[in-house]
Amino acid sequence: MIGKQGAAAFLAMSMAASAAIEVADADSAPYRVEIGGDIHERFRADCRALKSASVESKEDKFFTVVDQAPAQFDLNGEAVECVVRKLKGDGTITVMLRQGDGVPIASSTLLTRKHQLRLRSVGPWGVGGVKVLTGATPV
Repeated sequence: MIGKQGAAAFLAMSMAASAAIEVADADSAPYRVEIGGDIHERFRADCRALKSASVESKEDKFFTVVDQAPAQFDLNGEAVECVVRKLKGDGTITVMLRQGDGVPIASSTLLTRKHQLRLRSVGPWGVGGVKVLTGATPV
């Protein structure tokens, strides 16, 4: 039997997984986020899939994934960005953003809890890559 907190966490993860599935197209997902590193390290990814690669709009899709390593999810949009935070665990988390064909765009390693980084494809902000916001080491 799981308590109220366990049930709430399960529901949140289920809803996050559903959101990721809705954003990704079954035939072609232009981008993939891969989370690796030490097993069971918890993370949160706040992502946006843009309808246009040149301008942000109200039609962009936002969603959150809360899970543990290893994990991966696909994003379908003309441009994407994700802010990934390490939530729990004493190990490391590696994060990689790839094009749908597997070509790496950006990667980094999170070492400390509650620290974060931002991964972006080419988009209205310019070139893609990774920006260390706090406590991450670019690879």
